[in-house]
Amino acid sequence: SEEKWAREGKGPLPPLHPVYLQRFIVDAGEREFLARTLALARAKNVRVYWLTLPEHEAVSAARDSIGFAPAYYAFVDSLAALGEVTVLRREFEVLPASDFSDYTHLRLSAALKLSREVGERISSSALTASGIHHPR
Repeated sequence: SEEKWAREGKGPLPPLHPVYLQRFIVDAGEREFLARTLALARAKNVRVYWLTLPEHEAVSAARDSIGFAPAYYAFVDSLAALGEVTVLRREFEVLPASDFSDYTHLRLSAALKLSREVGERISSSALTASGIHHPR
């Protein structure tokens, strides 16, 4: 079964790692790497999509108390306002623990659902950008 595959031999999840309790920041090195990546994409006419990945319910609860999401959303909004990225999903989708094999990695069924959603959003975004209206 998927659950057996995802958790076999791993035992129960440990307490949250302290990294999940840190405020959202983008340090100078990360900013430089991102700026270079976006510049390369621009130079090659490659459209860059931004997707906020789903979040484990325990991670979300821990981050609520430190204002993680508002700082993250402000960062994503700044990239979008500059036209650097096309945002497919800005907000964190909080999923139950049963959708994860640990605090970060989705189980197969949740990963497949996310993949389908991303494909649909990219397809819809590309059609809209090309002036072709996506039939509903």
